Amino acid sequence: MGVKAEAPTTRLERPCAFVWMQVNVDYRGTVRPCCHVNDAGAFGNLNERSLMEIWNGEAWQRLRRAWVAGDLSGTPCEGCKVVAVEGAPIAWEFPVRSGSENSPASANQALALAEMQSGAIVQLAKPVVLQYFPSTLCNIDCTFCFQWDQKGIKLGAKGMEMVTQLMPTLMRIDWIGGEPTVQQDFRRWLSDLDIDANPNLNVGMVSNGTILDTALVKLFERISGFVSVSLDAVDKALYEDIRAGAVWEDTRRNVETYRAISRSNPGFRLYVSCLLQKKNLAHLPDFLSFCLEREIPAKVYPSESFPLFERLDMFDDPASELPENWEEVFERTLVLARALDAVQPNNCESTVHYCRAAVMRGLERHRDSRRVRLSPSPGSTGRMVVAYAAGAAIAYARVSGGEDMSIALPNTLPTASVRFYLHGDDRGTDRAPPLQPLAEEG
Repeated sequence: MGVKAEAPTTRLERPCAFVWMQVNVDYRGTVRPCCHVNDAGAFGNLNERSLMEIWNGEAWQRLRRAWVAGDLSGTPCEGCKVVAVEGAPIAWEFPVRSGSENSPASANQALALAEMQSGAIVQLAKPVVLQYFPSTLCNIDCTFCFQWDQKGIKLGAKGMEMVTQLMPTLMRIDWIGGEPTVQQDFRRWLSDLDIDANPNLNVGMVSNGTILDTALVKLFERISGFVSVSLDAVDKALYEDIRAGAVWEDTRRNVETYRAISRSNPGFRLYVSCLLQKKNLAHLPDFLSFCLEREIPAKVYPSESFPLFERLDMFDDPASELPENWEEVFERTLVLARALDAVQPNNCESTVHYCRAAVMRGLERHRDSRRVRLSPSPGSTGRMVVAYAAGAAIAYARVSGGEDMSIALPNTLPTASVRFYLHGDDRGTDRAPPLQPLAEEG
């Protein structure tokens, strides 16, 4: 087995399966344990080093050692929302098909499990799970998409070489996007896939659910795996507003088809998710009722990027941004989430609690703030002022009329440490030169 760490003096509840069993590779060649780590560049890049060099490189060894020691301070895993909501992901142990107990994939899984349990820092096992995000190409234009100005970028040959090398020992490959169903690498891989070469392979796909054709249906009818459909709303107008370019009737029909496959193929599962924003908060009970009626496991995640005025943890004027009965909405949603978890366990209730906590943080931050008046800027009406501290957006304000503007700044931040910019659109682009603070209004 791999090299072990020194005996820890303290431990977290359990080690994280991602750190010992999974790699996430994106369209830039960035390699990391999962998409949630805070420092995406900490581990390495496929364009500069091989995957196995990165897998046992210094950064990955430090992270494994921190998990074994039970102290994540200063690591890319510090403050992980997955751990905060659900606890560290438990070790995967995918079922092994009869007759393939000694296959390269099953042997690699057994070795990875043993190394994780022993606290190995340098592993002999290869990754058990590959989360592969080869391209940003997508067929729709979601209002919150962080890739909106990067669409069409792909990793290409280096990524597919890695996939080919790992295929014999993988127990699961997850295709992520962008939208996998419109990407050439995924389609080519799908047409060439030989299940008999690795009968233990599970195939996962994170999709917007807008495209479902015969090739995909045949794949999921005969293999183990899952599809996670990003749904966000079950009201036609709201869904099509959030996911511009998608047609609700098509997506709903595809969800029903995936649901039928999950009933006929015990090895396949359908999941749905909701990115919770201010605009769909009031509809959250409807979303979970839709899932409960169909017994589809679901999770809810808070919006944490642009557009800032949709984020649950940031407010300029809470009275106009939140439904009057938002607390009641969460109470109704929690009842539905508990009922859904009872029939399809998926930590839905925990994710709803996490979203409500995000709202509470935003309200508390707004209560403990003061208005800062900024220098006037010609042509600012209808645009958005954003305050940045340490490179991150921490407050925003709409410029509703005239050229005077002010923004609610958290009292924990001195004005001198903040930079103020006027943005030309809701995605934070077209940033004008910095605005100067004029006065604090208390």
